[in-house]
Amino acid sequence: MLFRSDMRGNVLIGGEGGATLDGLTIEASHLELDDELMAALPTAAREELAELSLTGQVDIVMKGLRHTGPKRDRLDYLLEVRPRAAAVTYGKFQYPLQAITGKIVVTPGGVDLKGLRASCEGGTVRIDGRIVT
Repeated sequence: MLFRSDMRGNVLIGGEGGATLDGLTIEASHLELDDELMAALPTAAREELAELSLTGQVDIVMKGLRHTGPKRDRLDYLLEVRPRAAAVTYGKFQYPLQAITGKIVVTPGGVDLKGLRASCEGGTVRIDGRIVT
């Protein structure tokens, strides 16, 4: 499989906590949403994407965000998924959507659907909103 990827940011290694991501950004394009890719995602992000039953090819941007202050030990993430040749069947809305475009942004606690467009049964569906977890 061929794909393009870029990585930027800092990875701090040392101390009792091991590696810490400090603003690390990973970008990759033309990825197949397979078991190997899903296993590489944070558990919560994997669960959210599984709920959407997203299949096909995507571009992703993954950002690790280290907190400062009292929450500095907590690492959050932002996963942006841009469908290319993808389809989705949301678990709570069992209607298959094809040829999806737009963005799916997964963060701890929710999924934002931004400017999603899809075709279904000869028509077009547009979706914007947030799925709170």
